[in-house]
Amino acid sequence: MRKTLLFILVWGLTVMGVAAHAGDWSSQEMKQYYEAQVAWEIDHCLQKCHLMDSRSPTLRAKARQEAGKAQYLRTYRAQLVNDMLAAEIGPSHYKVQQFLNERYHDHGYAYLDLNYCE
Repeated sequence: MRKTLLFILVWGLTVMGVAAHAGDWSSQEMKQYYEAQVAWEIDHCLQKCHLMDSRSPTLRAKARQEAGKAQYLRTYRAQLVNDMLAAEIGPSHYKVQQFLNERYHDHGYAYLDLNYCE
């Protein structure tokens, strides 16, 4: 019980610290943060490339979808970063992921049947 309360307290202070500091971030810092988040998302997508060799058609389809998302993120990286700056979504990993997923699906790239893994 004490460990849980301590964890919640530390987590809450951390979140409040990031939120309090978010207003102090310059546009250059936000741009670097968004660029790092997009790079992380590309790496995260490409980690699923090993699923291309799966016997499961569902896993192979997921691998193709993730490869297509990685290709989309690489192609439109600069535009996505500029759009996030304009939208002022803040330094939140969850909000960045949600923004990228919405853009990916809005542009009709929800499923690409290609082998983009490198």
